[in-house]
Order: sequence, then C-alpha cells, then structure tokens
Amino acid sequence: MAVLVVDLDGTLYPKNDDGRSVTQNIIALKRWYESGNKVIIATSRGIGHLNELKGKLQIPFVFIGANGAIIVDEDGDLIERTIKASIYNKIAQDVIKQSLNASVTTIHDGNWYWHTKDNYPIRGATKQRSVWQYIIEKSQLDPDISLTQIKVLIPSNELVKYKDHLRSRYHDLSIVSSDRDAIDIQASNATKGVATQDVIDALGVSIDDVYVIGDSENDIPMFEITDNSYCIEDGDDVAKDHAKYTTSSVSTLVKEILLKDGRKSSV
Repeated sequence: MAVLVVDLDGTLYPKNDDGRSVTQNIIALKRWYESGNKVIIATSRGIGHLNELKGKLQIPFVFIGANGAIIVDEDGDLIERTIKASIYNKIAQDVIKQSLNASVTTIHDGNWYWHTKDNYPIRGATKQRSVWQYIIEKSQLDPDISLTQIKVLIPSNELVKYKDHLRSRYHDLSIVSSDRDAIDIQASNATKGVATQDVIDALGVSIDDVYVIGDSENDIPMFEITDNSYCIEDGDDVAKDHAKYTTSSVSTLVKEILLKDGRKSSV
C-alpha cells in the first residue's frame, strides 16, 4: 500500500482550468484508491470544505485542513491544533496601525470574521457576489477563543514584506503563503509536513511509499518528509526549488506511479 498526499488549490484543482483537468485528476484518485492505496488531501482550506470534497471524490480519504491544523481521518475522528484569538486581535490592530490595504480573517463556530470590509480584496469588488453576505465585520474577538487558522489577504506585491514582518514578531507560529495574496498563520506544529507525518505513522506506511504533490510555499513542509515530492510545473518557484521533481498534473503522476509499480492504469 502506498499513500498519495495531494494539495487542493493549484494542484487537484489546477489554476485557470475549464473543469476537464479537475475531472481527470479526480478519476485518477479513484483509480489510485481502487489499486489498494490511500489518499490524503492536504489543503489550506478549513473543515467547512470537507463535505464538498467527499461529494466530489466519492472515495475514502484523510483530510488535512488549515495547513495541518486540522486532521480528519477516514472514520471522521478530528484532531485540531489551535492558537488563541488574541493573535487575530493583535494582527488586526497592526494592519490598522500601518494603514495596510489588507484583510485579517478567520473562521470560528461556522462564522466568517473579517477585521474590515473596506480593504483588499473586498474593496472595489462587485457587491453582487453572494459570498460577501456571510462576512461578519469584527476587528476584535474574545482573546481566549481557539482558532485553527488566521489569514491575511493582501495584494501580492506587498505579501513578502508583511509576511517577513509577521515572522519577525511571531517566532512560535507557522506563517506561510498558500496563494499569491494569502498569508496563513497557524500553530507551530500545524504544518502539512507534521500532519502528514502523523497520519503516515498512524497508518504504519513506510515513507518510501509516500508521494506528495503541491504547488505553493505551504506545501514545502510535506516536500521535506519524502524524496517522492512533486511540484506542479506551473507552481510557485519557491515550491519547485524544494520538490525533487515536477509534474504536469495529479493524473499524470498517478499514471506514472501505477505504471512504475507494475499495475495497469486506465487514467
């Protein structure tokens, strides 16, 4: 039995895709599972996307969400690694103090909190987008609330500078980019690498039988746990620098692995 760990946005769901590549990737994951292997989905998205994924994939899988702050196994058992909302409060105040065109956001108890609706990416966006109706504008939360993740959405040309600023202030947190305009903040042990290793250990699978594929900086920790690390060809340069190989798609990788292992592949 082998394990395939797949990032979601930019990987299972390719950038600028018309839907055909996503379908091919999902078919490939089904073929992978039917060949006696395990699937792990590792994403920066939260647990609110789990049921949607189950409906699309239609196979058992382990869900690693919020970059490793959330693990849901095939039986539905949940593990969370959290940080306090006091950090959200401090970052929101920092963004306000610096007059940054950025939004600090988090999810708690199904509520989607943003410190403001007047900054990037909402400011200037069409008000007809139904997503905005779910946003609760609140710059300060109960500081003792436990959160799995905080996001800072900021224009791409300002991301690196502010990410470095946050890292200089919060040495005990995991702070990574999951997209060109997204900074993700989690507990120090909430990375895709730590979470993947925990799942692999629980499954009793050799690291030599673990394959990981992603496209962004937040995928680097899982690239570092195995030599079978693949970055999507149009992924971020920093991610490609840390992966051992590149590949065009999830479906291409699955086909190559199954053929290499001597199994017939129809993907």
